[in-house]
Amino acid sequence: MLMKYQTLSSYERVEIEVLLKEGYTQSEIARKLRRNQSTISREVHRSYRRQDVHFDLNLFPYDASYADRVAVENKRLRGVKTKATKARVKKIENYLMKDWSPQQITMGVKNIGVSTVTIYSWIYQGRFENFTENDLYFGRRPRKVKYMPKARPDKSLFVTHSIDNRPALVNSRQQFGHWEADGVEVINSKKIIYTFVERKTRLFAAVLVPDKTFSSVKLAVDTFMSQYEDSVKSITTDRGSEFTSYAFIRLLKHEYNVKIWYSHAYSPQERGTNENRNGRLRRYVPKRKVQRKVTQNIVSYGVRRMNNAPMGVLGWKSPQHQFEKARKAMLKAKK
Repeated sequence: MLMKYQTLSSYERVEIEVLLKEGYTQSEIARKLRRNQSTISREVHRSYRRQDVHFDLNLFPYDASYADRVAVENKRLRGVKTKATKARVKKIENYLMKDWSPQQITMGVKNIGVSTVTIYSWIYQGRFENFTENDLYFGRRPRKVKYMPKARPDKSLFVTHSIDNRPALVNSRQQFGHWEADGVEVINSKKIIYTFVERKTRLFAAVLVPDKTFSSVKLAVDTFMSQYEDSVKSITTDRGSEFTSYAFIRLLKHEYNVKIWYSHAYSPQERGTNENRNGRLRRYVPKRKVQRKVTQNIVSYGVRRMNNAPMGVLGWKSPQHQFEKARKAMLKAKK
């Protein structure tokens, strides 16, 4: 007999995460938890990390702790006046019909009052009469790009954005919100894992993407920022080609208002925290032999284990604990 409807508990969300990873279908999970299948389906879709991209649990697996935060936020917002007024929805739809992207609408229309992610979610929810997800630009066949020789990075970038100019507060790890980034290769594959580590709390994040192209780098940055944007002030990288383009700098500087610093050539010790975390990630994504296909699921599993393990440098607290503590303090100070 099915349970009388009530909100899913944290324990049930953990069960959903575990069962999904074990390959159970949503209907099988519903039977195990004695819930309606629609309840499980709504929960999984509502807690999907990237509402602005197509639903794919292999790319962004269900995460019980994240789902808990979504549930708390949704409960807080109950009774709050909706932003999806008829006038606003119609106004946004008019711009979409003019081939404006959600980001162009958010940034280019005065007093629009909603975020890019919100517009994407409205599209997927079917709120617009004449515009659906099939009309989005990335749903169309991309134009072929003619081969262009690789451009060498402008050396002035390494002067303007040199790690030598990075403030002392960042170097000493006294200030929260400064990250290091790198790319980790997947053996026998074009895939790359882009990793990010917060210098003060050692919180680690990693996103698996298809290759080193700018579109993949942008996907990694957008995915990372969708979760941590309020806690990112700067990013320090090496001089890899994917990080030294003007497009990458524009992405960080203009879209996210994030500063970028470059370490010196052949100086991995200047990003020692990132190198250390990458080495530990190799426990889950080996460098030499891979017995199974590397997926975001596997990467996320390793990241969670690393973030929840205590570290001596943090007084034997976990990076996750210290990050949440620092994030709350920062948000409280902004009020």
